[in-house]
Amino acid sequence: MKDLIEKIEEHRIAQGLFKADMARRFNVPDRNYNNWVYRRSLPKEFYEKAREILSSDDGRSNTTPANIQGWIPLISYVQAGEWSEAIDLYEPGYGEKVMPTTVPHSNSTFALRVEGRSMTLPEGVTGISFPHGMIIYVDPEMEARSGDFVVARHGENHVTFKKLMMEEGRPVLMPLNPDSKQYPVIRCEFEIIGKVIDGSWGGI
Repeated sequence: MKDLIEKIEEHRIAQGLFKADMARRFNVPDRNYNNWVYRRSLPKEFYEKAREILSSDDGRSNTTPANIQGWIPLISYVQAGEWSEAIDLYEPGYGEKVMPTTVPHSNSTFALRVEGRSMTLPEGVTGISFPHGMIIYVDPEMEARSGDFVVARHGENHVTFKKLMMEEGRPVLMPLNPDSKQYPVIRCEFEIIGKVIDGSWGGI
């Protein structure tokens, strides 16, 4: 139930809680809750618990409050498919709004809204997924290694969001969506703008 998990995330952020705190409230491993958020889907057996949490006056009970470590500007969008024209990601003063984060990050960190489906896993496949409309948090000062999610640039203002991988000793950009005809692996030269440190529907 997509709207229910989104409400839970809004509640968590408003209460200043970590995702791990919310996982404990549902009595599930951290990775389970993270997958619900990434996939915007809450299993039916947790509907009642979710409504109980949302109706609670004290979302902090039996949890550890999170410390917001800064506010990240949401500055633009990034195409999760082919290369897409985008504004200068570092244009001074530009931003739709600012987003809270509890994740350690540099002062250069910014947020982008994902467009497209190349970083979305197929229905029924478990794992980290970044559906259309999700917000990702990008830190240009963090080193990106094989297996990390990155935002990369080709040419002057063409940017895309992909998973950085190695292929025969060369870096390539891989989509999560297995439809290779619609979402091919990017093998041309590119520049990594920053490492994706998290993703959410409105806050980390």
